[in-house]
Amino acid sequence: MAEEHVTYRTAIGMANSDTILIRGYSLVDMMGNISLPGMFSLLVKGELPSVAEEKILEAILVSCAEHGVRPPSIQAAVQIASGGVQFQACVAGGILACGDSHGGAVENIMEIFEKAKKRMEEEGMSPEDMGRQILVDAKAAKRRLPGYGHPVHPIDPRTVRLMAMAKEYGVYGKVCAMAESMVGMTKDIMGRHLPLNVDGAVGALLTEMGFDWRVGKGVFLLGRVFGITAHVLEDKLREKPMSHQPAPGQWAYDGPAPRPFPVRK
Repeated sequence: MAEEHVTYRTAIGMANSDTILIRGYSLVDMMGNISLPGMFSLLVKGELPSVAEEKILEAILVSCAEHGVRPPSIQAAVQIASGGVQFQACVAGGILACGDSHGGAVENIMEIFEKAKKRMEEEGMSPEDMGRQILVDAKAAKRRLPGYGHPVHPIDPRTVRLMAMAKEYGVYGKVCAMAESMVGMTKDIMGRHLPLNVDGAVGALLTEMGFDWRVGKGVFLLGRVFGITAHVLEDKLREKPMSHQPAPGQWAYDGPAPRPFPVRK
């Protein structure tokens, strides 16, 4: 196409009658030779990940896939499914229920960690000093620190596993060290002990591997869509329509008592 006629550019991929290229690689050649996490990394970052990075990213996606029926993404998806809605809309509804309070912590802590990583590189700050500064700043701003604390897990087992794998595969660096060091300082600075949860661990590892912070929520959603899909299918196979309603005695009306409707002029 003549240069003057180009109105949009992409460096990600192209397809014509006989070729499909992804970041310069043949899609056909990659089929059977790259994992889904590896493909995601290639698409987002532009280059193939190392075998170690691919393995860690795979573990991250698995860690995000499922956490029971309590999260809003699952509640929303099965409620929509209960109305007899088409499958793709149920899954989309679950994805749309992910926001700052559910799934957003990965992106939010990555933004903090990315700036911290840059400061450590430019100013020579130690992981411990940088971590302490993050906590002090959050305390001064009266801001909740994303990626720390969990309503279910006093120690998040997913975090333990991810960090162990990071060390095993040589991905553990200053960002991970900083993230873990902050746990021991939370009680003194923030007023209560806050464990590093899976969102914080994922955020630290993605930052360590050079992912832009804006992709954090996308990584969470990519993993969670597997769990959402499974719950929607289960609901359609096992539950009756309109089955996700509060049982008698489980809901209460607390609005105004019965009152006459006024005559309006």
